[in-house]
Amino acid sequence: MTEKERGAQMYHDIDYGLGRERAAQMRKEVEHNRLEARLARAARSDEGNVARRGRVARGAALVTALFR
Repeated sequence: MTEKERGAQMYHDIDYGLGRERAAQMRKEVEHNRLEARLARAARSDEGNVARRGRVARGAALVTALFR
């Protein structure tokens, strides 16, 4: 193998390694973004449930007050 071929192989190995690292980093970022979205969606649904429970409680209090 000539010096030029060894240099080309070295750069190929470096590029390949950097590409693998970047792909792994991108997968990690995507998973993180999915987790954040899932948590945000859960928080919004919890807020909606709290609001519904509040309306039900107010309605029950109103009905109870009407029958006293």
